[in-house]
Amino acid sequence: MREFEPDLVYLRMSSYWVTWESVPRMMERRLGAIGKRLAKAGKKSARTPWVAENPVCRTARNLSVRTIGGATPFTVDEALSALDATHRRIVAAQEDVAMVVRAPNAPLNSAADAAGATRAAKRHAQFETGAKQLARRYRPDWLPMPAHLLDHGDPAYFVGDGIHKNEAGQRDLAVAEAVAIGALWQRLTSPDGAVR
Repeated sequence: MREFEPDLVYLRMSSYWVTWESVPRMMERRLGAIGKRLAKAGKKSARTPWVAENPVCRTARNLSVRTIGGATPFTVDEALSALDATHRRIVAAQEDVAMVVRAPNAPLNSAADAAGATRAAKRHAQFETGAKQLARRYRPDWLPMPAHLLDHGDPAYFVGDGIHKNEAGQRDLAVAEAVAIGALWQRLTSPDGAVR
């Protein structure tokens, strides 16, 4: 912030941090050093496209979360605390900066069952509600997630792992984000369009 002194900051949130239940993350937390080694192998396979996008491996991942259990990278409170700290750091560095905050994407159901969907939806709702409360406090522009990009099963917008957006999904999201950022920039630069 101090180095570039931006007029506008775009803050993008992901629901992954509070909705994606991971067996490696759970092992890491519960089994200490042994769990960390096991988790490292699990994370490496998740970053390997031919493994992550393989239907058999996806099914095994889903079943392991259902039977063994999983843990999210952060609790909702931890994620909101980090988001609040980010807002405060931005405002402290440059009080008159304008912000655009994008709502978190759809909840991720790593268990791929009704119980997993319920858990993910509950944490997602808590995270989005808390993020909106922070938005009211710090007054950024709030950008909803485009509805057609919320379905993680749609092959038109997602790669084979069902989590990450493909080129079309990234393009459509970039267009929606560019429109919101452009609208705020126009208000900032118009003679009577003071944001604050």
